[in-house]
Amino acid sequence: MTDAELEERLGEVLDLLGRFDTLRQQYETDLARLEMVSEAGNLLGYFQVGRCVFCGADPEHQQAQHGHQETTQLHEAVLVESAKTHSLLADLRLTIQGLEDQRDELAERRTALSAQAAEVERALTQIEARLAPLRDGLQDTVDERLRVERDLELRARLDELEEHRAQLVAQGALPSKRRESLIAGRILSSFDELFQRTLDSWRIPDVEGAGYDPYSGDVSAGGTARAGHGRGMRALLHAVFSIALARYCLDRRLPHLGFLVLDSPLVTYKEPDFDTDRIPPNVIDHFYRSFLAFPGQAIVVENATPPPDVLEHARIVTFSGSGARPGFFPRVPARPTEPESHRTRRG
Repeated sequence: MTDAELEERLGEVLDLLGRFDTLRQQYETDLARLEMVSEAGNLLGYFQVGRCVFCGADPEHQQAQHGHQETTQLHEAVLVESAKTHSLLADLRLTIQGLEDQRDELAERRTALSAQAAEVERALTQIEARLAPLRDGLQDTVDERLRVERDLELRARLDELEEHRAQLVAQGALPSKRRESLIAGRILSSFDELFQRTLDSWRIPDVEGAGYDPYSGDVSAGGTARAGHGRGMRALLHAVFSIALARYCLDRRLPHLGFLVLDSPLVTYKEPDFDTDRIPPNVIDHFYRSFLAFPGQAIVVENATPPPDVLEHARIVTFSGSGARPGFFPRVPARPTEPESHRTRRG
């Protein structure tokens, strides 16, 4: 029996007990009245003279022993009714006793169930207290799983779009390279993210949505292909591509030479609305600082001077026509002139 069923049954038993107790009181009252009627009949039959209180007959119409006979009949009727009422009352008391026993049993079961429920509640409280730290970690895990699933769905969608575009290219609907020369979408997505991050680290403005286009074989930035930018921006995008490609390969242990050489990537660049002939120092400083975290070796040939915090970690070689190092390659010492006697003449 469930807790709800037990409460419902206990309520029914209590309701029946209330009704039966009222009936018991009524039976006891009836018995008291019958006893009173019996005693009153005896007294009236013996002592009252005149009209019969039982049948209403006048004295002249009454026979001898009339009062005694009427009293006897009343007493017998009272005895019969009292016996009947006593029998009903005895049955009622048995029923009441059974209901009281059932009430006590239900009350005990309710108390036991309440104790069990309290014990279970305490156990659940302790379990919830132990699970609270795990629940927070579980929520983080679920959120991370959902994010990964969304990323996987997005990559699968990108692969489908790439395959569809490749089919269009194969059918001649789009001018591009052959399908077998295309790069997988997940690789392009990772490279484009690294490419954009490198541009942002240099603080170059208006370069949102930068990345590599495998169909044109070139990069774009700010919604414009590299060929559509000025000479300075084209040089910077070329440098960013070289750096991003090197970092992509080195971070993933893919084949790469391990070093990078950039020739004058900043000399022609001017920041928008920069009204002087100098290269913007903001881009210059962040350009050089990005090489502090470069995983390989970087050689930069440039006229702009790195900031002081980069000079502490970089090796600076100054080229000067009048100095000891006029160019990238060291000066080759001249060979001594051979004596005339050691020269070989050709006939």
